[in-house]
Amino acid sequence: MNSLIGIHTTGGVPIEWLEQTVRDGKPLAVVKSVDNPGVCIDVKRVSPSTITIARFTPEINLQEISDNPDVNIIPIASQIIDQILNRTNAVERQSIDYYEVCNEPDPPEVWGYVNLARLMQECMHQANFYGFKLALFAFNLGSPDWDEMVAIRDTGVFEDAYNGGHVITFHEGDRYGPMVSFGSIPDAPFVEGAGPNSFRHRYLYSLIPVGQRPGCVISEFYGGYSDTFDAQIIANRWADYDREFAKRSYSKGFGAFTVRPTAEWVNQNYDSIFPMMLGYLADVDYPDPIDEEIEMAYSVLTSPRPAKNVYTYNSVPSALNVRDLNNDVVGSIAYGETVNVWETNLTVIGGGKSYSDRAYIQPVGSTRNHIWDAAPPDSQTKTLEYL
Repeated sequence: MNSLIGIHTTGGVPIEWLEQTVRDGKPLAVVKSVDNPGVCIDVKRVSPSTITIARFTPEINLQEISDNPDVNIIPIASQIIDQILNRTNAVERQSIDYYEVCNEPDPPEVWGYVNLARLMQECMHQANFYGFKLALFAFNLGSPDWDEMVAIRDTGVFEDAYNGGHVITFHEGDRYGPMVSFGSIPDAPFVEGAGPNSFRHRYLYSLIPVGQRPGCVISEFYGGYSDTFDAQIIANRWADYDREFAKRSYSKGFGAFTVRPTAEWVNQNYDSIFPMMLGYLADVDYPDPIDEEIEMAYSVLTSPRPAKNVYTYNSVPSALNVRDLNNDVVGSIAYGETVNVWETNLTVIGGGKSYSDRAYIQPVGSTRNHIWDAAPPDSQTKTLEYL
């Protein structure tokens, strides 16, 4: 598959960049344009497969969703949709794949995020009437928190987005630190390949059932300040993020923030970076994204988990080895078997056998050696799929 690198712009996209990527057979994944929907016409004329996103400023004021738990969502959604209709013409609408309806909302309470999800649902309802698609949420860097993600999920907004063909957008990256840095966020379970800034979206997507996940676009990607890092270092950071982002089938593209910037963003001017990436884009040929059910099974069965007594995984989607602390294979579990991991005495039960003495599970062919941590018994049984 092609690279998922794209562009965020406040002032247009050099057409020669688009033409080069199309000649190479590796068109840009996404272009997001702020306050200039005509850019989307230019993009589609040259590169029809590139995803186009339009956003308008100033955004409709969303303060009331944070101030009032019982806010009336409908008139706020109507203002958002009216802005789209008033700021675009029929030709532009034919060239815009998604309209980003807000920018970095961050309500201070969990109920504020519930209101935000309700607003996204009403926006989808109204957009469906007009026949256009939305880019939802535009979550700020480092948000939302785990309890907010759970509350958003429980509204059903992601199911609505998936069924309606809308996408979820995030702002991610790191202006100073490591580009690909996995790690935990407070109160969240372990999620394979997730991190607090880059790949925070994977925590949220872990809450959405496989096969019902709407597309994900990083509509603002921060690869480092252009007045801080050498251009080649920034280019390398883009490539690092691209390789990891491409591993999930719901990943649709990320827009490097920004090219042709306004005066306030000249310290993130990537005009000189993108021409350096043209050769990289032409050469990239990633394997297809990993099967997400196997990904989920791997992360569940090979990684430290929260404190529960017994875990059950029904019908594992890949053959597994059982190893002891000496790294010796002491058994195997075939595709389709049921596996129990009993944490109180660190016993693995599967394939009709019981393996104790601090055994752990590892996908066949993997080199990951995660050992299960001991946990106090609480006599609960959990299904591993959605932990």
